[in-house]
Amino acid sequence: MLTSVLPNNSVWVCPKRKRGMTYKSESGNFDPSITGFLSCGFNQVGIFGVPVSPGSYVQKPFKASFPTKPSEMVMSTDCSGSNDPANCSGGDFSGDAAWLDNMWAGSATGNPPSGGGGKGHRLVTTYAKHSKGVNVIYVDGHSARSLPSQLTWGQFYGKFSGMMDNGYPSGVAICSPSFDSQEWSIKPE
Repeated sequence: MLTSVLPNNSVWVCPKRKRGMTYKSESGNFDPSITGFLSCGFNQVGIFGVPVSPGSYVQKPFKASFPTKPSEMVMSTDCSGSNDPANCSGGDFSGDAAWLDNMWAGSATGNPPSGGGGKGHRLVTTYAKHSKGVNVIYVDGHSARSLPSQLTWGQFYGKFSGMMDNGYPSGVAICSPSFDSQEWSIKPE
């Protein structure tokens, strides 16, 4: 959706993390279109690839005019994960990280890999945070830095009242403030 308006694929690579320029099965630096990895996670619970019904492979269409609060709904954000192709799609808990999907949303504790299961750590303990925060791109196109603990489930699901599909109320933060200062790794990915 965004490729036509971006100067090149490197905009999806964090200069400090470098996730997307390298991967474990090859040496050297590459374009993220070759590695298949990015430094960003895309909101799959509310925007990209949302199934029309549970278990369906048919996806709901999405337009920026659909959400009631496009300036608050998260489209993409900083995210960490493995850069090992063997760990993608159900490999280790770090996975490929590009999707903030149902598996991610179901791991709401935000535990880093050493602290427990799930993929909640992809976002909340991402490596190389910006003053404990992550960069967020919203559906309306603006971006801003946010502490992970200030992001709510409603901002991902695009529902600003009631219960989300992962069982949390819309206004509940995706993690506690204790995770804002945590990073799951201290080395470039």
